[in-house]
Amino acid sequence: MHVETKEDFKRFLKIVLLRMAGICIPIAFFVMYLTINHIWNDFIDYTITGVKTFSNKNSYLLLFHVDDLKIKISAMIVPEQIVIMLIIYIISFFNKKLEEKEWFKNISILLVYSIGILPVIIPIADQGHFMIWATCVLISFVYLVYTLVCKMLGECKIRKILHIFFNAFGILIFAFTIISSMYNIYVYFITPKETGYNHYKYIIVPEYMKNRIDTIGEFIEKKETEGKKVYILDCAAPIYKIPLEIYDKNYDMFNKGNFGSKGEEGIIQDIEQKENAIFLITMYDKNWQNPNEVTDYVVKNYKKIETVSIFETYEKIENKENIGGVDEEDIENSN
Repeated sequence: MHVETKEDFKRFLKIVLLRMAGICIPIAFFVMYLTINHIWNDFIDYTITGVKTFSNKNSYLLLFHVDDLKIKISAMIVPEQIVIMLIIYIISFFNKKLEEKEWFKNISILLVYSIGILPVIIPIADQGHFMIWATCVLISFVYLVYTLVCKMLGECKIRKILHIFFNAFGILIFAFTIISSMYNIYVYFITPKETGYNHYKYIIVPEYMKNRIDTIGEFIEKKETEGKKVYILDCAAPIYKIPLEIYDKNYDMFNKGNFGSKGEEGIIQDIEQKENAIFLITMYDKNWQNPNEVTDYVVKNYKKIETVSIFETYEKIENKENIGGVDEEDIENSN
């Protein structure tokens, strides 16, 4: 909206206030939630001061080396499309008539959304995060190409055919969405509603995962009867702890950047202070965001006790000569 007169400014201010009201309402509820639960310190620690501990990252350039050709092409198109939209927006400052064009308004909206969700790929520019961001930008790319082609063709038969093609394409996407939704509804109705696990109702649990949940759950409950607390040092920990209704704060979503301002060093200090604790570490390839500093510390300084499903268990011992699961008595017997 171009502001020239006092009336224009009033209309502009009214629009801004109305849109801000829509933003302020959910923010107000969120502020109330933080205040009522007295968790302002945690909020600041994990979302602001703790951001610097998120040391893992993926370079955007890695998207050019993936096997998926669609991702490669999209990774090339998206930055160029952002630049093109920015150039069009800058030109509008010198050509006020451009602001009145319907296609320019649509491009401006898409540009704002594209820039607004840019943080999704920072610092993890993997395929999943990239497609979340790229979808809006690619829509603007298709829309801009369509608009330019229509203007170049003018009122002709080819333009009408192109218009029909894009409408048909949109209908096909809509139909595909409806069919996919119907299939999901069908799966929902044929899937057993009761899984036997707390909070897993309506969730499809593969047989191999049921075996893991049962095995690890039984181990945790057994150790609790012995007066010991089990911590799973893995990002998949909630899968096993939710059925048992166990919450361990920093040990849920066990990834780099999720530990607050103290980072991995803070978790190591917390582990050192725990008594009668058992730590589970996966034997297989760890998540690329795994806090290796923490798991390496446990492996190096704690004794491996046994294997439970896909995890190795470690326990704190007073005599560090026994670290690694080898006792002095075993050494003497071997001699």
